[in-house]
Amino acid sequence: MNKHAVIAVSLFLLTDVVVWFQLNAQFINEWWKQRPILMCTLTAFPIAFGYYYAWSHAIVAFESWWTTRFIGFALTFLVFPPLTWYFLGESPFTLKTVICVMLALCIIGVQTYMK
Repeated sequence: MNKHAVIAVSLFLLTDVVVWFQLNAQFINEWWKQRPILMCTLTAFPIAFGYYYAWSHAIVAFESWWTTRFIGFALTFLVFPPLTWYFLGESPFTLKTVICVMLALCIIGVQTYMK
């Protein structure tokens, strides 16, 4: 992977983590449930800039808008299962979830290695 691809993937993953906490902190801690405006205010700019720069680097790295879209989509399936398992106790080891994660990895592989 070239430098832009590494930056893009890193930013997509990091931003996906922030999005996960924006949406799910309310279920982890009652304090956040009572403060949705604060959560949205604190996370809006990091999410917007994270995706903006991830997209910019991915377009340079992969030279394709479709590849960028599919990789950005598929990476969310690498973030959501472990965070949901660890913080919310919902197992990612169901047949449905394992198949979805495998499909996400296939999408990343196809979009990264096929021209």
